[in-house]
Amino acid sequence: VEMEGVSDSDELFQTESTTVRQFILAGIRPNSEYLFRVRAENEYGHGDWSDYKTFSTATAPPEPPDLNYNVSLAGKTITLTIIPSEDNGEPISEFQIKGVNLTATSVQCSSSPCGSVNYLFVFSDLTTYTFRARAKNTRGFGEWSADIIVPTSSGSGKDRHPRMPTNVNLDTSDGSILEVTWSSGGQVGFAVLASHYQIVFRPTSGGTAELVSTTGSATSYTKRDALSNTEYEVQVLAVNDEHKWNSDWSPPEKITTGTVPSPPPSPP
Repeated sequence: VEMEGVSDSDELFQTESTTVRQFILAGIRPNSEYLFRVRAENEYGHGDWSDYKTFSTATAPPEPPDLNYNVSLAGKTITLTIIPSEDNGEPISEFQIKGVNLTATSVQCSSSPCGSVNYLFVFSDLTTYTFRARAKNTRGFGEWSADIIVPTSSGSGKDRHPRMPTNVNLDTSDGSILEVTWSSGGQVGFAVLASHYQIVFRPTSGGTAELVSTTGSATSYTKRDALSNTEYEVQVLAVNDEHKWNSDWSPPEKITTGTVPSPPPSPP
C-alpha cells in the first residue's frame, strides 16, 4: 500500500499475508486529502500499481493552543495570551482557560478567523499560579495545552525589592557643587520600581556623612554645599514607598571637589 498526503514523501506499507486485505493507519491528519494505491507481490516480484483512490479525512476539534503570560506588578494582574494553533478544518469560535486557582472560563474570539486573545487575571502576592487552555470549533473542544507556571514572586522576598541603581556618575563644577547621576535598575523579573532614591555623601577624611532623598523617581541630584578640596564617597539606594522596600546600596564612587573660586577684588 502506498500513501501520498501531507508529508513531503510517499509512504509504503505492507500487509502480513495475502489473506489480510485491509490496513489500518493511525496518526493521519484531520481535514486532509490522501491518495492510496495498492499492488501485489509474490516470489517473482511486484505487480503493477492500481489506480490512485482519493480519501478525505473529516474535520476535528482544534489542536491545543499556545499560552503566554505577562505579569504586571503595578496592577497586580497576569495577562494570559492564548495563541490559536491548527483549527483542523473548522474555524475556532472560543477558548477555555483554567488553572489551579481558576475554574474553566470561556474567552470568545473577537475576529474571524480567530486570532490571539488576552485574558486578564488579578493575582495575590507571593502566589504561584498554573494555567492551561483549549480551543473549540463546531467539532467540539480540543485537548488542553500543556500547563504554564506563573509565579508572582521568584521565591525570596528580596527578589521583589527595587533593583540597585547602576552607572553612578559624579561631577563637580567648583568646590561647593557636586552632581550625581545614575540609572534606574528597572523592573527586572518581579522586582518593584523605585518611588524615590537616597544618596549618601561621606567625606573620606572622617567628616559627618549626609543622607539626602530625591523627589520622586528622578535619577540625578545636585549637592550645593559640598566642602571644597574634599574627597567624597557617594552611594545611591532605591526605595519603594508602597512596600517600604529598599535595594542594595550601589558600589561606592569617589570624587574630590575643587577650590571655591575667590570673589573678584573690590574696585579701588
